[in-house]
Amino acid sequence: MLKSLTYLQIINCKKLERLPNEHGNLEALRVLRVKGAAIREVPESLSQLALLSELELKNCSELEYISSSIFKLKSLGGIQISNCSNLKGFPKIPSCNIDGSTGIERPCSCGLRLKNCSSLESFPSSLCILKSLRSLQIIDCKKFERLLDELGNSETLLVLRVEGAAIRELSQSLGQLALLSELELKNSSEFEYLRVLRVEGAAIRELPESIGKSTLLSELELKNCSELKLKSLWRIKMSKCSNLKRFPKIASCNKVGITGIKRLSSTLRLKNCSSLQSLPSSLYMLKSLRFLETIACKKLERLPESLGQLALLCELKMIKCSSFESLPSSLCMLKSLTSLAIIDCKNFKRLPNELGNLKCLAALIVKGTAIREVPERLGYLSSLAKLELSNNNLKRTPESLYQLSSLKYLKPFENNSDRIPEYLRSSPTSIPSELRSLNLSVDSGNSLNLDRNKLSESVKEGWMKQV
Repeated sequence: MLKSLTYLQIINCKKLERLPNEHGNLEALRVLRVKGAAIREVPESLSQLALLSELELKNCSELEYISSSIFKLKSLGGIQISNCSNLKGFPKIPSCNIDGSTGIERPCSCGLRLKNCSSLESFPSSLCILKSLRSLQIIDCKKFERLLDELGNSETLLVLRVEGAAIRELSQSLGQLALLSELELKNSSEFEYLRVLRVEGAAIRELPESIGKSTLLSELELKNCSELKLKSLWRIKMSKCSNLKRFPKIASCNKVGITGIKRLSSTLRLKNCSSLQSLPSSLYMLKSLRFLETIACKKLERLPESLGQLALLCELKMIKCSSFESLPSSLCMLKSLTSLAIIDCKNFKRLPNELGNLKCLAALIVKGTAIREVPERLGYLSSLAKLELSNNNLKRTPESLYQLSSLKYLKPFENNSDRIPEYLRSSPTSIPSELRSLNLSVDSGNSLNLDRNKLSESVKEGWMKQV
């Protein structure tokens, strides 16, 4: 009976209610796929398929039972179960060898993938017996509520993916997964209850983006993770972490004393972390950081002095950080900085005098702050092409404004202002020669004491429309 058959696929056989026991006689069978059948169980006879390496069960809505004997299959490398809405439990994994070990501990790889099994709630604790389990994926299993504490005993697990489940917390045993290299937590709304995540001594290389959705997260600890190099991770985004008070320290965790994330990501974005009070001085160890953005971090008062050691940082944004007061003096060391924006930070009072040392700065936006003046060294910004100083408490414009030889866009006050600020009315101000856009959306533009002869033609044309 088809002794040489290696591949068997049964598709959309709606009236097929059981798999024949005779299937166990297919000695050469390596792949078995059953899709859209009415089977209620996977029979014990499948344990005779000694060479079976792949088992897929899909759209078998009547499936309720899978015989645990399938785990006697020493060659089984992959199990995929999807859209089996009646499957409530995963089979217990027996110790089936004389020495007490399971029969599938020797395969080079074993992957388990469960998708859209809407009645499945958990795994049996015996899952940890799968000594060769490399990949575990739980996707859109809406009632799946808990990862086993024993999961930490899965010594060979490399990939753990949980998406669209009802899991509320992660087991601390995850920190024992020494070979774990990929952790993905996605679209699991209940992760908003996650308070503490600790990973210690694991081989994990990157953190899941969804951790940023955990609004109660108050502690994130990564320790002795020597493989945490994150070479492919380009962004860290944490949002709505309302209990997070401190960003984790960036420690040297390799044997040579170099941080494992020295090549980390170009972007660090923190949003709505309303309890975040500070960033660590070890921030400078993010050697590849190019973009740093904080939004609505209401208790963040300042940035560390070590900021100046981020040699590749090219964009810094502080938006709606109501407690933010000042920039560190080390800002002048950021030779690659091209864009600086301080927006709606109501308590921000002063731009550092060292600002003029930023020779590469092309855009400076400071609006909605409490600053009263701009340093005269502003004129030293030879690359500055865009300057926006609106909705502040400015009393005067710097006389060095005319020195901004590259300036093309200037917005000195809010578009919807009722009147021109006094400091622009009373101070004779020359216009930078390269200016192309002077943003003055008011009717009384002719009351400004500016030298119109120095306006470029494109600016002059817009200017005359306002007079």
